Amino acid sequence: PGWEEKVEQIGSSLISQIDVLAETASEFSAIARTADDVATEVDLNALLREQMIIFDNRPNLTLKYRCNVTEPIIMGRRRQLSRVFTNLITNAIQAIEESRGSGRIALSLTREPAEEGASYVVRVEDDGPGVPPENIDRIFTSNFTTRSSGSGLGLSISKGIVEQSGGTIACSRSESLGGACFTVRFPAVS
Repeated sequence: PGWEEKVEQIGSSLISQIDVLAETASEFSAIARTADDVATEVDLNALLREQMIIFDNRPNLTLKYRCNVTEPIIMGRRRQLSRVFTNLITNAIQAIEESRGSGRIALSLTREPAEEGASYVVRVEDDGPGVPPENIDRIFTSNFTTRSSGSGLGLSISKGIVEQSGGTIACSRSESLGGACFTVRFPAVS
């Protein structure tokens, strides 16, 4: 009795575990490819607009992008940097969908002057539950995750990629949307 329900539960569990394994394999593959990728000039605006095309197709999410700079060029490994923003946006989507199903994500690109040189700042913000304060110092650590699925490698790998490009990445609470805010800074190419 109830075999149909049991098959459904087991099938769902198997699919979830297969997704975890596929994500883990993908993360390790990304690490291996990092060494082969060559640093070049990267137009951050073009890179972020590509992300908008990829992700701005979900009826339950409003995805906005704001850029107030022209020709935001940095040095980095384009494919790897794309992976960073794919990971950040995917994490925002998952946080929103797990908490209430629908919400908003905002990407912004600004230029900030500094005595030691200008930098470009990318913010990925959402109106999900945010990152609990006790986890903020640990989220960039390998194998740390609060989800039942996932390898806990995405943010750790993202941090390494950003640092290879001379940048920094940090997490805080979004002042405008109330959820998480990931801030990525890169030195501007003169």
